[in-house]
Amino acid sequence: MMQAKEVDAAADYVGRGRAHHGLTDADLAGAWVAAFRAYSHNPDPAHPFRSALEDLEAELNLRQIDPPFEAVREDLERLKAAAMQVWEQLKAAPEHFAEVQRDLQLDLISFKARRDRPQN
Repeated sequence: MMQAKEVDAAADYVGRGRAHHGLTDADLAGAWVAAFRAYSHNPDPAHPFRSALEDLEAELNLRQIDPPFEAVREDLERLKAAAMQVWEQLKAAPEHFAEVQRDLQLDLISFKARRDRPQN
């Protein structure tokens, strides 16, 4: 079952016309991998790679296909390193720490739930 955030993202994506609907499952997975790799090199949430990744993930969710995380293991490590760098910066600015910590925990819970879903 999709989490509330995923449902909202899918509804938003559908409302904007479901741009990736015409892709085959294989092409969709490949596009997601390419977008994830590009995002891992520039993990700014405001970067266009992030919105492209979210749309591709919404299409995957609508098709009940798990993102191919096994294909992006190296990229996940890159994101992990970037997250650790941000973490160190946040520890130096405690006024923002609590808010960001809460948001990161929610994102991590959502990610782990998607990643750990049983494979079809």
